[in-house]
Amino acid sequence: MFKDIFYRTDVSRTGTLSMNELRNAIMAVGLRLSDEMLSLMAVRYGASSGHMSLESFISLVLRFECMSKIYNKLSNGTTMTLRESEWLYLSMYT
Repeated sequence: MFKDIFYRTDVSRTGTLSMNELRNAIMAVGLRLSDEMLSLMAVRYGASSGHMSLESFISLVLRFECMSKIYNKLSNGTTMTLRESEWLYLSMYT
């Protein structure tokens, strides 16, 4: 599924996603991100060229889905409180 979305949104046919292509791919997956969050994810998961490979795109989407599930499980819908050890575990090992 994610592989199909990647190739469908890689309209430049470079085998990587530019920022605009990444935005379209993220929307096709069904995620809604601010431009700021999208930029941060592109820096974290993308190459120094500003483009994102298929492997990095899949890692980004899976990580986002995992962290969203954890947030929904631990929050009351709008906020949550974590001890430092919990935050470190979630941010470093999930």
